[in-house]
Amino acid sequence: RLEDQADWYRFERTELPSASDQVRIDFTHDHGDLLLELYAADDTTQLVFANSSYSGNNFEKISLAGRPPGTYFVKVSGYN
Repeated sequence: RLEDQADWYRFERTELPSASDQVRIDFTHDHGDLLLELYAADDTTQLVFANSSYSGNNFEKISLAGRPPGTYFVKVSGYN
């Protein structure tokens, strides 16, 4: 059993994202809600900011528009 029960993903952006670029998860809300969080990291992978998405939909998404190139982490966890 994982202590935080979250899944973490890492990706790198080398270019500025377009207005339509996003991080998104799709799931069946009736089976439980999920929380999607986006973190940016500096060269030491220290988390420097977070944005989250939570709704009653069958998906969660966070826009990448306006975010600089770099390394990002996505955390997916159960909501409540």
